[in-house]
Amino acid sequence: MVSLGMEQPFERGVSGNGSYLDHEAATSISGGSSPVEEIASTLKVSVQTVRNWIKTGKLPALKVGRQWRVRKEDFEKYLEGDTK
Repeated sequence: MVSLGMEQPFERGVSGNGSYLDHEAATSISGGSSPVEEIASTLKVSVQTVRNWIKTGKLPALKVGRQWRVRKEDFEKYLEGDTK
């Protein structure tokens, strides 16, 4: 966590468009999302396969710190076959 001299600390996290997320946004995302490892385990595929889906845009994800997170809504849409 990086402090920028503000009351609310700034937690490094990058959204899908490359912008940084503030602490509140990063916390709300991590509460309603799953890490890549959990998605891979659920689908019984490798972590690299899930990362490839994210890289190609098949599975929307956000980067929070050093970890990719998939929102539950996006994961459910992916399971229903509603991909880009």
